[in-house]
Amino acid sequence: MSIEILLLGIACSMTLLAYMIAINAHGTTRLSLSYFLATLMLAGNVWGVIHYVNVGQNNHKMQEMKRLEAENRLAEEKILEQQKSLKNKEKEIGMIALFNPIISTGTELASSMINANFQDEALEVNALIGRAIECRKKVEKLKEDYQNIQFSDSFLPNARQEVDSALQLLVEAAQTYRNYYSSEDPHQELSRERLVRKKAKQAYQKFKTASDLVSALKN
Repeated sequence: MSIEILLLGIACSMTLLAYMIAINAHGTTRLSLSYFLATLMLAGNVWGVIHYVNVGQNNHKMQEMKRLEAENRLAEEKILEQQKSLKNKEKEIGMIALFNPIISTGTELASSMINANFQDEALEVNALIGRAIECRKKVEKLKEDYQNIQFSDSFLPNARQEVDSALQLLVEAAQTYRNYYSSEDPHQELSRERLVRKKAKQAYQKFKTASDLVSALKN
């Protein structure tokens, strides 16, 4: 029981007692004064009860409004969070769309150097040199395209690290591929050919690792 109800109970009891006294009062003056005071106490009690009820209703309304405001705030925060998540997802999808072609092209270039016929008898030396130069240009262009992409710091850092390393290996492999045709002796040719295939295989593996990391993100 709250203190307000206790006080109202005491006041009502006193009012009832005041009316009992008024009923038992003798004499016009005493009777009038007793009923007057009892009536004032009754009016005060009525006002107190009404005030208590109104205050209770107001408090209930205030609490209900606060509850609704809290629910609305949580709903708004949830919507904003969902919108932010959707925006990040769309941005992520856009970056993947730029990232995958780099991996795909890099894998193709690495594979072409792994399987290249350095002494293709069907081609003249100038054609073989031209093929090596063209491969180097494609690798350099791929690296330039990759460096021009603006990735967020949180976007697949491990995969991007693999691609960074793979592209550097491709550049070295392509340069060695071109230098192969300026070798001074067969021993240097063999050494450079092995180096090209080795670096191209390493690059191929790194591109594959990056591709697996992208696939894991999609899933």
